[in-house]
Amino acid sequence: MKITRAALLGLLLTTALTPGCKDFLDKQPLGTTTQDNLFKDPTNAVQAINAVYDVAAWDQGPKWGSPNGNYVAQTFEWGFGDLMTDDSEKGGSSPSDFLALIQLKSWNIPPSNGFVTSLWVHSFTGIARANTVINNVDAGTIDPALKSRLKGEALFLRAYFYFNLVKGFGGVPLFEQAVVPTDAGNVSRATIAQTYA
Repeated sequence: MKITRAALLGLLLTTALTPGCKDFLDKQPLGTTTQDNLFKDPTNAVQAINAVYDVAAWDQGPKWGSPNGNYVAQTFEWGFGDLMTDDSEKGGSSPSDFLALIQLKSWNIPPSNGFVTSLWVHSFTGIARANTVINNVDAGTIDPALKSRLKGEALFLRAYFYFNLVKGFGGVPLFEQAVVPTDAGNVSRATIAQTYA
């Protein structure tokens, strides 16, 4: 009987106290950067543009879309340019090392080529980060001169990523706003002229 009474009392207390937790749990974490406060502080705003530059600095290693350490977009000019001509050779420790580059050199490039996949993934990661700056910096409360500088840098970097993509793939999907990843596949491919515009 005591166990039933204790269980009933525990259930009654739990039921009575549960609604009081709602406001306690619905608070934003303190001390974190969110979309709402990203451009209200100059340090956070500069970190946002630094995140775009970060993508442009990725060189090689186990990064997004390249778990095997394949070369990525920053070696694009060499991989999709010089390597695919008679201007350079792949090099390496043996003629058969680095299959992704052998595929580029022989013009036999499957969709799974790590070099190609990395260029695609890294470029669109940079574009998404640049769009975050472009679409949100004007609403921030930072100095107007800093806003202008950050927006200009983001516009340039987005153009840089699109320039590499259009050279490698022709027309590509154009994103000027943030896109939900599940909707990104529904965006049609632009023409080369639209991509350059």
